[in-house]
Parts: sequence; structure tokens; C-alpha cells
Amino acid sequence: TWSTQLRGDKILAVKSKATNDAVYSQGRVLGDRSVLHKYINPNVMAVAVESGSADKGLVDVQLYDMISGTQLYHARHKQYSGPVHMLVVENWLLYHMWCSKLRRYEVVIVEFFLPSAPNTTEFSSLFPHHSLLLDPTILHRYLASHLHGCHHHAQVHHQ
Repeated sequence: TWSTQLRGDKILAVKSKATNDAVYSQGRVLGDRSVLHKYINPNVMAVAVESGSADKGLVDVQLYDMISGTQLYHARHKQYSGPVHMLVVENWLLYHMWCSKLRRYEVVIVEFFLPSAPNTTEFSSLFPHHSLLLDPTILHRYLASHLHGCHHHAQVHHQ
């Protein structure tokens, strides 16, 4: 078993993958014909926690491996508040929340990739696995073309 201490006043949302989540491809082919291999983990759970007032609040979004307890992702959004709506599918996390500074709802999409090709087609949360790769070039290019005005500041925790 594992436990974690969530910093904040209120849990806004908790979301895990659907049990029937299909994987349509193992990777993404880039323009130079290289392949980014998707981080496919059926055991992930996202949590959004709010701290402070609605005007000056913080929203922390975290992604965990539910088997090992490893924190895979953490982003702190200043001057954001709930409600938060989340979706975890394949190798990406999507969430939607209120930005009090800009007075609008914003959407964040984060995709997770392995830094190298996996050695196996099976996934195990119990054995050490590759570090995650969050490619900000791909993420920001996608956000710029699909979600005008979305601000995202994130860091990936390698453990």
C-alpha cells in the first residue's frame, strides 16, 4: 500500500482511466520519421486540489501510478479555481478549469511519452520503468493550433 499527502483545502476532482480504454497506436510518428512511444499505463489516476480563495487560489493537478504510488506529473496553476473536469485517456491527461486572472475557462492537455522504445508490449507498475518524457514542443504546438490562449506551466517528476 502507499499513501500521499495532498496539499490543499479541497479535492476538486479525481479521475482514472476507463477499464475499457482502447489503445489505437503505440506511438506517434513525427515529421522526421522518428517515433515517440506513448506512455501507456492502465493504472493512472489524476487528482485536482484547490488551495486559497477563488480569486487568488491555486489548483494543483497530479497524476499518480495507483499501484506503486509514484507521482508521474504535477502542475501548479496560480489564480485558478474549480470546478475542474478531467479526462485520462491513452497517454494523455486533459483538464478544464476557471482562470480568475483572465476570467475564462481554460483547457490543458498533456501527453506522456517514453524517452526510448519499450522492450516489451506488457506494462508493469511493480517494476521500475522508463522516465516519462513530456515534449513541450509538441504540446505547445498542439495547444497553439487548437486552444488559442491556453496557458500551461508544468513540470514532470522523474522517479
